[in-house]
Amino acid sequence: MTSQPIYLLDSVEDLCHRSPQERRDAAENRSRLLETAQELFAQHGVAAVHMAAIAEEAGVGKGTLYRRFANKAELCMSLMDQQFSEFQEHVLTQLRTMTNEQTPFLEQLQWFLCELADFIQRHIPLLAEIQREGVLGATETTAPHFIWQQMTVRGLLRAARGKGELAAYFDIELLAEMFLAPLTAPYWQYLVEVRGFTKERLCAGLRTLVHTLLAQSSQPG
Repeated sequence: MTSQPIYLLDSVEDLCHRSPQERRDAAENRSRLLETAQELFAQHGVAAVHMAAIAEEAGVGKGTLYRRFANKAELCMSLMDQQFSEFQEHVLTQLRTMTNEQTPFLEQLQWFLCELADFIQRHIPLLAEIQREGVLGATETTAPHFIWQQMTVRGLLRAARGKGELAAYFDIELLAEMFLAPLTAPYWQYLVEVRGFTKERLCAGLRTLVHTLLAQSSQPG
């Protein structure tokens, strides 16, 4: 599953009635706004940059800005769209390789959780802004990219059960929620910035939890 694009036009009909020059201008404005936002975010941090500053620096009117992005979170989502797609493709490619090499599924789960942690750590300012405004859904857990994460974790747990790596009595639905809870942007930000946990320590903890499943599944019934 890939992340959903942010649609910039009111309708397909709107697109059809615009001249090639208008469509070209719109695309150029969008590109300029995204490049400007990325530069300002890098200089000052996402939270400190206001939409008005982005419009002014990009040399476009506020109306043009808000026709393309209703708020800063939508702009952040547009900046993240390619990163989401590339990350998902990277994960799927690696999991296929690991499966072909007969890597245990619980070991694949450990790898995935730490890759996801690294992705969140690298993009936490943008992800936190997206979550704050609820752009991707009513909550982060209904967002397309989060649903894909849930599907991946549940799929690996079910595969592990099918191979005898995971005891049948474990609640896969609940386990998936528990593994992903610390990997939502707001909670991750709290764990790192408020509680002071490092990414390495959090990853080690996640790996330990998965290893515990394997150890308990190995015990005689």
